[in-house]
Amino acid sequence: MREFGSDISCRVVLRLTMVPRLDTNDYKDGNHNSFLSPDNFASYLIGAFDELYHEGKSGQAKMMSVGLHARLVGRPGRIAGLRKFIEHAQKHDGVWFATREEIADHWAKTHPYQN
Repeated sequence: MREFGSDISCRVVLRLTMVPRLDTNDYKDGNHNSFLSPDNFASYLIGAFDELYHEGKSGQAKMMSVGLHARLVGRPGRIAGLRKFIEHAQKHDGVWFATREEIADHWAKTHPYQN
């Protein structure tokens, strides 16, 4: 597990997850074919990320979850869109790719429960 001190300055927490999200979710490929190419999926994710990153410049952290299904995003024609998005997000300062556990641990350290 990675350690993050309370001085962490992250504008966007990016979490790739298996929990469904309605808009940043690869399942649109499942039935509706909303993302017809890797570039469609990447473009939508990049647009969402860029807006959150811009909003995060004010100092308030943002979180973006991307819902993924192995049987969908794992297809050769779709994985390229996810790869393009990840490469884009990694070029930005202050972005933290985190698991649910890492987010929970960081939150508990930064904002401990008080009676």
